[in-house]
Amino acid sequence: MINPNLCIVEGAEERRTIPYIINHYQPWGDNEAEYLAEIRVRDGIDNILQTDYLQTEFDNEAIKRIGIIIDANDSASNRYASVRDCCLTHFPNLPEQIDPHGVIVTNQKGKRLGIWIMPDNSMQGMLETFLGRMVDDSNRGLWEFAQQCAEQAKNDHSAPYLENHTDKAKIHTFLSWQDEPGNSLGLAVQKKIFKPDNPAANPFVEWFLELYELQAGAA
Repeated sequence: MINPNLCIVEGAEERRTIPYIINHYQPWGDNEAEYLAEIRVRDGIDNILQTDYLQTEFDNEAIKRIGIIIDANDSASNRYASVRDCCLTHFPNLPEQIDPHGVIVTNQKGKRLGIWIMPDNSMQGMLETFLGRMVDDSNRGLWEFAQQCAEQAKNDHSAPYLENHTDKAKIHTFLSWQDEPGNSLGLAVQKKIFKPDNPAANPFVEWFLELYELQAGAA
């Protein structure tokens, strides 16, 4: 049976992390048949925007709601423009600019499309940037120190991570000092190292619940 809710993401970290965030507000489900949405990993933005891929999903009558979640990287507006261009044939009512609270539109056939550009539809960044805003106040000092260490490793010791992976370096430095060290992003949310009820997560959660027409309520 095809899940009528489809969520398209770039990588496996999103697939492991998003359910733990949403589960705080609405039970995600214990098995695949009960999941609030099928999260489909496309291994990068180029595969999401691959010719005919999105068109095939839009034409699937069994799928009623489609969410696309991608990283802004250097530019949220550029990323949104690329996705919008691929969706206009089926969703001509897509706005020219993405709203800070994300985009949700319905086409003439009643199919819903949502677009979210991590971290917040406006700033550059990625999933890790978003999670960094969900650090609990009790861990704030350690988080700030982890960021300083990652920057010092780059600036003073030529750490070879790419500039556009800076937020990844900071997050994983921080996670290396937790108990247990080196948790995955999803497990870190489950353990409340990144707090899903942090107000910084609210806009994304509200967008997700609205797109898939779900009722908010703590799990």
